[in-house]
Amino acid sequence: MIRIAALHLVDPPRGRRRPNLNREWIELTNQGLSSIDIYGYVFASSLGEKAVLEPSGRSSIIVPPAKSVVVFTGRPDLAQDPPGCYVEIESDRFFLCRTRPIWAEERDAAFLYPSMSVYLADTTAYLDAFYFTRHCQAKQIMGV
Repeated sequence: MIRIAALHLVDPPRGRRRPNLNREWIELTNQGLSSIDIYGYVFASSLGEKAVLEPSGRSSIIVPPAKSVVVFTGRPDLAQDPPGCYVEIESDRFFLCRTRPIWAEERDAAFLYPSMSVYLADTTAYLDAFYFTRHCQAKQIMGV
């Protein structure tokens, strides 16, 4: 089963500077005993922002048991991880190439769905949810 292991919000913009969306990321971990294809999974916020995990050039994203993937909201601009983001060396990284954040900088929740059709049919049918404060500290895990 896929679970949200960690989430980091984008830094709030200062002045005219636009936020670096490479600092907003979510880490998913396969806690099951078999590999799972997460291509087409959907991330959603409690405010209704959503994004589909369909990186260009890929038709599947296989996550082996006990392994993680990190999904960045923005687009890559460096060959290395953004500052302040520690990720296991063997973790795969994907970029959604969005121009605006998914999650609010204040209180919000991250929801994970297996597909857009599941999300549209029933927003309470999420696989996992992660509730956090504006300081990105987990308050509780709401998933099943």
